[in-house]
Amino acid sequence: MSHKERTPSVYNIAPGTAFADALVSVILEETKANPEALTQYKIMLPTRRACRHIRDAFLRLTEGKPLLLPRLQTIGDIDEDELMLDMAGSENADLILSLPPALDPIKRQIQIARLVSANENFVHSPDHALKLAQALGQLLD
Repeated sequence: MSHKERTPSVYNIAPGTAFADALVSVILEETKANPEALTQYKIMLPTRRACRHIRDAFLRLTEGKPLLLPRLQTIGDIDEDELMLDMAGSENADLILSLPPALDPIKRQIQIARLVSANENFVHSPDHALKLAQALGQLLD
């Protein structure tokens, strides 16, 4: 192998610091010798809005200089078209696409409540089992 493989890194930013500017300035510093290396970064953010803030920070800190940005990916927002492109050519694509639709939330809650109630250590009311099942369903979602 002619190139050195990098170990993925995790960074933190001190409270009170402008997140986007701090993140972008460190990345720009790391890649100033080779700006094309920016494309090797993958920045995972909670929302599309956060991705826009990071793009704006790149523009602001480079004073509008054109450059290739790192891959900005949202964690919470799933882009179905991007997901389909990622799956294209995958040997498991047919299996993934043939999954049955998700269970109706009420049916799922009732089934989970039955499982909770079936535990011999569960001594609460069926209403309590439904509330626990709802909380577990939210956690799974």
